[in-house]
Amino acid sequence: MGVDDEWRGIRGTFHILAGVDVDPDTYRDFEMLTGALAVQMDL
Repeated sequence: MGVDDEWRGIRGTFHILAGVDVDPDTYRDFEMLTGALAVQMDL
């Protein structure tokens, strides 16, 4: 998932690479909402 936008003639882009969370329900929701990889990990 990524976003392209422009503001005052300046173009910006970002892409979600991955997410990390300790809660399995949260990381599954993250994957569903963003389409990006999520990893369950207790840092």
